[in-house]
Amino acid sequence: MTTVKILLSENPVVVFSKTTCCISHSIIELIRKFGANPMIYELPYGNRIERELQELGCSPIVPAVFIGKKLVGDANELITLNLESKLRSLLINANAIWIMIGGVPVMDRDMRITRKWKVVTGDK
Repeated sequence: MTTVKILLSENPVVVFSKTTCCISHSIIELIRKFGANPMIYELPYGNRIERELQELGCSPIVPAVFIGKKLVGDANELITLNLESKLRSLLINANAIWIMIGGVPVMDRDMRITRKWKVVTGDK
């Protein structure tokens, strides 16, 4: 199994980044604002992992964001998902974040509803 596949199998959110990439930093902070704790893999220049990411269709190489073992894409795709209000549900479905109401999780780790709740947000 490749390093990329091992990281994806062990983490609900993985971001491949480079320390020098300010866009990567912004994308990581966006994910964290939802309460997720992404696994961040810093790529050294010319690393074999870069070749693995290219083979998986990542272009540009960084930031490469995987949620729920699936390639979401780069910064453009992630920002688009956020603007379309789809990023939160991707993170929930990947078990990267949980909805809590009154300190009680609405979904368990197997994505079963533990109680019937109507989720109300401040978004209108």
